Amino acid sequence: MRQYELIEKVKSYQPSADEDALIRAYVLASKVHHDQRRESGEPYFYHPTSVAQILIEYKMDADTIVAALLHDTVEDTPTAYGNIETLFGHDVAELVEGVTKLTKIQLIDEDAKQAQNFQELVLATSKDIRILMIKMADRLHNMRTLGACKAPEKRKRVAMETLNIYVPLAERIGLHKIKTEMEDLCFQNLYPEAYQKITHQLADFENKGKNNLNSLIRLLKKLLLENHLNAEVIGRKKSPYSVWKKLQTHGNSMEDIFDLIGLRILVKKIPDCYKALGIIHTNFHAIPGGRFKDYISNPKDSGYRSLHTSILGPHNQRLEIQIRTFEMNEESDFGLVAHWEYKQGFHRDAHQYQWMQELLELIRTSKNPKEFLEHTKLALYQDKIFIFSDKGLLYSLKRGATVLDFAYQIDAKTGNSCTGAIVNGRKEEINYILHDGDSVRILTGKILPDKKWITIATSANAKAQIMTSLRQQENNRKRAEILDALKKAARRAHVDFLKSDLKNALKELKYKTVDHLLDDITREKMTVQKVLKTLHPNMKSSFYQRTIGLFRQFGKKAQTAPILGLCQKDNFVLGSCCHPVVGESIVAIKTKPHHYTIHTRDCASLSKYKKNPEKWVAVEWNLSPNNHYPQPARLKIIWKTGPKTMGSVLDILIQQKAQVLHMNTLAQSDKITEVMTDIQFKDLTHLQKIIRQLKKHPKVVSVSKENGQ
Repeated sequence: MRQYELIEKVKSYQPSADEDALIRAYVLASKVHHDQRRESGEPYFYHPTSVAQILIEYKMDADTIVAALLHDTVEDTPTAYGNIETLFGHDVAELVEGVTKLTKIQLIDEDAKQAQNFQELVLATSKDIRILMIKMADRLHNMRTLGACKAPEKRKRVAMETLNIYVPLAERIGLHKIKTEMEDLCFQNLYPEAYQKITHQLADFENKGKNNLNSLIRLLKKLLLENHLNAEVIGRKKSPYSVWKKLQTHGNSMEDIFDLIGLRILVKKIPDCYKALGIIHTNFHAIPGGRFKDYISNPKDSGYRSLHTSILGPHNQRLEIQIRTFEMNEESDFGLVAHWEYKQGFHRDAHQYQWMQELLELIRTSKNPKEFLEHTKLALYQDKIFIFSDKGLLYSLKRGATVLDFAYQIDAKTGNSCTGAIVNGRKEEINYILHDGDSVRILTGKILPDKKWITIATSANAKAQIMTSLRQQENNRKRAEILDALKKAARRAHVDFLKSDLKNALKELKYKTVDHLLDDITREKMTVQKVLKTLHPNMKSSFYQRTIGLFRQFGKKAQTAPILGLCQKDNFVLGSCCHPVVGESIVAIKTKPHHYTIHTRDCASLSKYKKNPEKWVAVEWNLSPNNHYPQPARLKIIWKTGPKTMGSVLDILIQQKAQVLHMNTLAQSDKITEVMTDIQFKDLTHLQKIIRQLKKHPKVVSVSKENGQ
């Protein structure tokens, strides 16, 4: 671009531009770069003028254009910062210095998190948004000429850095045109064969559909005019990179991408956008499945606004249509700078850029471009510090972060075992507050987090990880207690138990892991006895053991004999297959003279005695009033879950003079609680009365007597 062309274009949108400064900058840049060449062989001076030309397209102010012409002078020529400040003033010198600093930033790791940290570092270093704009234009022109670079590895590195840092930044401040072009240039350099293939396919697709697209444009224009809406309808095609990305994600053929070529409807006012949408949906079938997006009422973070809808066109072809105002279209291409109006100040609609709320508050009352630009400082990351690990990786933390915060930023394992750090060569404690640019190596040991760490950590991530570790420690303690209870119960029942045995019970108890099983025992949703019974099906229950203990108290008198129907000289044992208890229907099986085994009448093992009726003896429990010994029973009670229900159920048992031996919660939900309780009672009449009183409780759903298993 020649000198007079540059000045003419700048003054076309900023008549007050300092023409003399533009001339001096042009001449100085030409002079200091005159003997320099780029890898392509062209004069180096073409680069700063090309960067300036890109920024002129965005109508950047004269100071920005001057700085663009001079942006490489401090780094690549003998020109010093002081020379720039003397010749062009403090503002231009600050812009040039800011771009020089950004140029030194390079991505040293291709990890996504590292890329995000470098994006933030770019923003933090760029105190004036104009610095970022110059750097964007600089990178765009470098990408346009990257093909001249003879080193493949360098081309790949620059393209990857652009894709990971500058493309997301361009999207964030709404520079859609720059973003799209950068993506395609990165694609071309990273995957040249795929780029060529998709570019050719797109060209073929566009040529074949050219007539169809033109007829669609005419059809929509006519339809909108017939409904009294004057609008511009233009065709739009998908970029090679976006097509390739969609194919990588979904694996479909290009023919299946229905928004490959679409239409854009431009209108004057926001209400007209919705009117156009109504006309389109009235005359064409909208494609179901959530393809409609309203970015006008809910703009993207970058400020992007538009309506997106997908329809079946005249020949049932799938078609995407974007509907927006002319102003929104300009915003889409030019982003934040689309609001820089040199006569009217900062545009009111820029409040939609959510990430710049604090900035907009400062510049709300700006009356002219100069005042506005003086206030365009990126305050977003003033509360951030940037820390380097001993491996050279970059991390972003909140100002005031401690060594402990940084340890958890690396990963939870490092955080949980952090004992301190080596900061800039000096050993520091976990509560040491880090500073911008510190180099940190975390020290670890065999420790666990404790509660005081919560007060040391400042980040939400670190606090959450510490809380998770503390909860895990508490869970481990409770699990250890449950394992101890299982071991003690196994010893009392004279059975073996090891923690590894629990895996054998998971399937039957419907658990996936041993830890989940132990946690449910802790929450009383599962019982120790049920676990042991699952591991040892023939194990006599605690209730059975208590029944046997009571029988030993009975004397030899007939009226107090525990089982009626046997002679006083007869001996008996309770069947381990069914564990009969007092109150159940029972039968005695003769095993040898004067020796019997007592079974419940529904015991499965009785089937083998069907052919030996002489061995069967009709018996029953002695539940007469003359039997003054307490007798056991197991009750299953289900009630509606409530905070005071268990206490009131216990009150009923106490009032009815039932001795409660044991009570355990089997299962509990928000609605229902299921409990098993062992009691002792005087006789059957007493037991029946207890059950009746329990059933009268308004919260009790059911009461049933269980067997002894």
